[in-house]
Amino acid sequence: MIGYGTRTTEAGFNYVADIFLKKGIASEIIGIKLPQYRINLDGAIMPVSSDIVVCHKESIDYVKCMAITKTQVRHILLSSYLVDKGYQILEVTQEESIREATNILNLGKRKVVSYLHNQRINAALEDMGVEVIPIEGDLLIKGMGGPRCMTRPILRDPE
Repeated sequence: MIGYGTRTTEAGFNYVADIFLKKGIASEIIGIKLPQYRINLDGAIMPVSSDIVVCHKESIDYVKCMAITKTQVRHILLSSYLVDKGYQILEVTQEESIREATNILNLGKRKVVSYLHNQRINAALEDMGVEVIPIEGDLLIKGMGGPRCMTRPILRDPE
């Protein structure tokens, strides 16, 4: 999934999608046109396991998204697409979205880091079998960031 809008242009999205598809890095790319008030995808949707996504539905379903493969471009309603792929959707409210409830760091093996103040979402995730490590974050959300924003992937040497 690649979000585009305020920070990333649609042309930028198409450029990255083209490279990923041509090089076989991905077989399908989902382009999500973000609402004007969203600056990144982390504030709209976050996969937390292989079968659960946390999302602010209004941020992902306000326009149709694009599903692009080497041979076709389809317009999709992302929430329906995800359900068809077997995902459970845990929806956040607008207020929870502002408090970075979707900006969760996925550690793998059904374990995530989430802000302590997102108690409803954390409890729902735990009910779904996801271990939640809560952290303080009342000051960090002022900069519109969350646990996911505070990380950098570790790149492994291919040798």
